[in-house]
Amino acid sequence: SKMSKKLRRQKKIKNIYKQALASYQNGESEDKWKYGTVYLGASDNLDLFLAIRRCSYEIEITEERRTVGFLIKQEQVKYTVTIKVSDTYNFDKQPWDSAGNILNNMARISHKYLDVGTDYEWEAVVVYETGWKKVK
Repeated sequence: SKMSKKLRRQKKIKNIYKQALASYQNGESEDKWKYGTVYLGASDNLDLFLAIRRCSYEIEITEERRTVGFLIKQEQVKYTVTIKVSDTYNFDKQPWDSAGNILNNMARISHKYLDVGTDYEWEAVVVYETGWKKVK
């Protein structure tokens, strides 16, 4: 989806991917990297800021191993990191301190009191794969 493509290119999502993979490779507990929340500000990507702002994520990491070579064998590993980003589209109440928050709160009022729009869950999946690398 377009949303997945935009999220995949987003710097904060890339950093989440890199940190989770490093934690996984270092044997750290899933509690440290599997679940979290990310805030996408206007300076990160205006489109994502207006569409999402804050969302939750869940990470799944799988590894695949292979042996290559004939006489001299080498074990290699490749990682696939899947980040499921989700939220409820419902215009959470924000402070009235910026243009984006004012627009959000106006939409919230329309949504809540004038019955304009409907709450719904959305989800986007972002997948990163490493190349094959020699196992150390």
